[in-house]
Amino acid sequence: MQNQKFEKLESLNELNAVSVLLFLLENHEPYATDMKVVISSYDRLKKLMERMETEGLVDINIDEYPRIRITYKLTSRGKEVAQKLLEIEKIMGG
Repeated sequence: MQNQKFEKLESLNELNAVSVLLFLLENHEPYATDMKVVISSYDRLKKLMERMETEGLVDINIDEYPRIRITYKLTSRGKEVAQKLLEIEKIMGG
């Protein structure tokens, strides 16, 4: 039963997940192309963001006109998690 709690935010175990959340906290609604500073592979970014969306951490917005533009935004849950991660980073001296 205890392990089920940790399965709810499995995306945090993914490579660069913490960096992505902290980037979103600082940059509010970046385009997918802006995220290259955190994750250079668009495919990895897309998979991670989809998982985070499923977990209720981010919202993905896709504008198709006049060209496809994808933006990401933290949900209130995502902001809360990112702020806690920022606190941990400060404690760790980062």
